[in-house]
Amino acid sequence: MLKILHSGIQPSFDIDKTGLTGDVEQDLKSAYLNSLVGGRLFGLDANGNVQLADGDPANPAQPIGFLILNATGYFFENKPALASGKVAGTLGNCVVITDQIVTSETFAPGDALYAGTGANVGLVTKTAPAAGAKQIGIAGSAASAAAPELKILV
Repeated sequence: MLKILHSGIQPSFDIDKTGLTGDVEQDLKSAYLNSLVGGRLFGLDANGNVQLADGDPANPAQPIGFLILNATGYFFENKPALASGKVAGTLGNCVVITDQIVTSETFAPGDALYAGTGANVGLVTKTAPAAGAKQIGIAGSAASAAAPELKILV
């Protein structure tokens, strides 16, 4: 879930069609498409396709913004990523609220924020995953597992 309080630029980015069959019902089960959830951090792979952002500086999919919607869409939609081959994301300065955080952490206003790695790829963390990790923003509110909506100043 992503709430945009102040929008940056909101372009569309290509999804990776590798492994997709063209059968909508089958493709909707794709782990890749189901991982592209609104509010998660994304980056681009070497081919320019959307991938969940990895905070490891050695990973090519460095964080560049937040996904605006789920790639698989919602039950009342026409499967937007499959229909267009694209997903929308934020770029540039913005203020957002997301619940896509590492829930084992407690966030406080002013915390430096990063993209997670490993099992937390695409999630917001306050733990720098490695030396040289790219900071993605500053916490503008408190958040925890019990109340996961975190305001982020990018």
